[in-house]
Amino acid sequence: MNQLFDSINRTRTTPSAHQMATFDFLNSSAWSSAEYVRNTLEEWYKGFPHNSEFYGNFISNNDSQHLSAFFELFIYSLFKRLDYELQYHYPVGSRKIDIYAEKNGICLLLDCTLSGEPNVQRSIVTIEKSILDVVESIPSPNFWVGVDFENGVHFTPSLSRVRKMLTKAIMELESSSINELKIPFVEKGWAINFTVFRKDPPVDRTLGFNISSQGGGFIDGESAQILRKTLNSKRGSSYQIEGMQYIIAINSSNIYINEEIISNTLYGSTNANLELIDTPFFYFKDAPQNTSVSAVLICNGLFWSNLGKADLQLWHNPWAKNPIQNYFLPVNQFIPVIDSNNKICQINRLVGKPTFEILSIEEDYLMRD
Repeated sequence: MNQLFDSINRTRTTPSAHQMATFDFLNSSAWSSAEYVRNTLEEWYKGFPHNSEFYGNFISNNDSQHLSAFFELFIYSLFKRLDYELQYHYPVGSRKIDIYAEKNGICLLLDCTLSGEPNVQRSIVTIEKSILDVVESIPSPNFWVGVDFENGVHFTPSLSRVRKMLTKAIMELESSSINELKIPFVEKGWAINFTVFRKDPPVDRTLGFNISSQGGGFIDGESAQILRKTLNSKRGSSYQIEGMQYIIAINSSNIYINEEIISNTLYGSTNANLELIDTPFFYFKDAPQNTSVSAVLICNGLFWSNLGKADLQLWHNPWAKNPIQNYFLPVNQFIPVIDSNNKICQINRLVGKPTFEILSIEEDYLMRD
C-alpha cells in the first residue's frame, strides 16, 4: 500500500490486449508514456490518505473499480494542487462522502462516480474483445485482418473455429496473387464480417480494423437518461447534507456527450423540439429540485492516456441552497441566470485553465513513445 505500482523491470513494449485490465497494462508497460503516468500517480499518491479500500480498487482487474479509484485520486490531487485542505471518506451523517475540501472559509463536499455509455451491452463488448485477441494472436506478417461485428449476443462463439478459419484464409492468400478476401462468420447469433487484406509494408500486428456491434453514445436521449441515472445515485438527499456546498463529480465514458445533453439533463430545455429528457435534475414541473447539490463537475472520458487533456466542466445549480462561487475552481464553468419567474433565461460560460496547467503535468506525454 506504500505505492500503487510494482517495482519491477518492465519489458512489455506492445499495446494492451483487448481483454487486458487497464491497471495490468499500466503496471507492466515499458512505454515512456506509461512510465510518466506511473510516476505522476505515485507522486499524487504520496499526498493521498492510504486506504485499503481505495488501494484494492485501484489495483483491481475490474476496470470499473480501477477507474473509480483513479478518478478519486485525480479529483483529490486537482484540489490539492489548488491548496485545499482535504479529507478522504469524510463522514456525513451515517455515511461517508469521497472528499471534503476546505480553503479560505469555503467548505466543499465532493462525491465521485462513473457514468457509462448508452446503447452498450458490456457482456457483448467483452466477448468482442476476446475475439479481437484471437485475431491479434494469429501470426500474419503480410496480411491484415479487419473485423466488423454486425451482430453480437451474450454467448461466446467458437474461438477455435475463428482462429482456424482465419489461419486457413491467410495461408491461402500467401500462396496466391489475391490481395483481399472477405469471410462471413455466423454462429450462435453472431454475425461477423472478416476482411483479410494485404499489408504494405509488412508489420508484426494482425488486427487491421474493428467495428463493434455496440454503437454507444449516438443517441442523445439515451445519453441524457444515463447521465440522469448517474446523478440520481449521488443526489444530496442521500447524505443528509446540511449547510455545506456539495458537488457531484462525474467521469463520463460517453465521448459523444455534449453541452446540449448536459444542459438539458440538468436544467431542461427551453425548446420543446430539443427536449431530451422529461425529468431534469435541477428543475422539474416548474419547481427546483435536488437543491442540496450546488454543482455538477463533469470530466469527459478521463483515462491514463489523457490526464492532461481531459475536459472539465463545472455546471452550477442556480437554485442551490448552498450555491458556490465561480472563482473556487479554475475550470470551464456554466453559470445559469434565472429571471423573475425563477426560470433560466441564459447560461453564461466562464473559460477556465486547461487541466495540464492546473496539475502541472505534460499535455502531450503520449508523444514520448
